[in-house]
Amino acid sequence: MAHIRYTRYEFHQPLDVTANQFLHLKQNLSANPGASLDPNFQKTFTSHFKKTLRGLAAGVICFVVFLIIFNLVFTTKATQFEWQRTVVLVPTAIAAIIGGLALGRILLEGPSFASYVTERNDYFGRLKHAVLNSPDYPAFEKSFYGTGGKAGRNKLSFKQEWLQESRQSPVTLNSFLTRLFRLIDLHYWKVFLVGAVIFVLVKYVFK
Repeated sequence: MAHIRYTRYEFHQPLDVTANQFLHLKQNLSANPGASLDPNFQKTFTSHFKKTLRGLAAGVICFVVFLIIFNLVFTTKATQFEWQRTVVLVPTAIAAIIGGLALGRILLEGPSFASYVTERNDYFGRLKHAVLNSPDYPAFEKSFYGTGGKAGRNKLSFKQEWLQESRQSPVTLNSFLTRLFRLIDLHYWKVFLVGAVIFVLVKYVFK
């Protein structure tokens, strides 16, 4: 049986922040409040799938262009072999394959990577917010870890404040794709159901 190999991404929470690390982070953020605590902050959805997204865009655009050319040039059905049709069909098929492979990779790996990025941004965003708004380590420990003593699991008001701040960020292609594939990862069966309903409506109702 053939197996499709792809990568599934997961965010693993770092070890608890110590008192010395808190002081170091506090000093760095005091000197540069706009700094990110995430060492991989440049690893975004669009940067990670840059080549794949380009391949998908190129495949779709070339496929549509060659298909339009084919329909404009050959207006009647072929009754015998015509090499001119093959000349147009071959690049059309290649474009479809490239676009299909790129789409397949994004659909397989994109949802889990979007969740990884979202959880990573959430953790380091809350961490930064807690460090900036905590006067000392005990206050930070209480606000970020909560009474359970487990890293980043506090559901108190500071996380709500962080989420409210993050929602004020401008919508970009990267943020849109991240949220879209995060939604697919969380509710893939609902997305599949909606897609199936749309397919049935287009195929059999609005034909």
